[in-house]
Amino acid sequence: MKGYEFKCFYPGWGRKVYRVIRLREDLSLDDLCLEILSALEVGDGWEHLYEFILDTKYHTTALRFPCPHVDKDYLYDYNEDGITTDIELGKIGLFKGLKCMLHYDFGDNIMIMVNVTKVLDECEELGPTIVASKGEMPDDDEFEDDY
Repeated sequence: MKGYEFKCFYPGWGRKVYRVIRLREDLSLDDLCLEILSALEVGDGWEHLYEFILDTKYHTTALRFPCPHVDKDYLYDYNEDGITTDIELGKIGLFKGLKCMLHYDFGDNIMIMVNVTKVLDECEELGPTIVASKGEMPDDDEFEDDY
């Protein structure tokens, strides 16, 4: 089964602190989101609304995949087909070099860069797996100064 590797980091921190996460193509954006939140020590999982944006700019017409709990009016403004983050990764058309963004907690606007670094012909991991890691998450004061 095919798979993907994603380099995940906060804007401006990509050289200091990042995690590379590997997932099979039959797993979803929801699975990727939960692993990113855990790996980067963000919240307790499904506390807030979120979306994946297939671009690195927030104000863009790029394809967006909102979580299933987002208000339907918002959902259809950005995605006429109503496709949400429960879509399997293999159905999205991901490719090496694609730069995306996870927008988590619409109130605090936490943005996490998610870059596709590899498309794998074979991926044996059953679930999301951290395959590379650099740096420790900074304390809140240091992080808020830079973010």
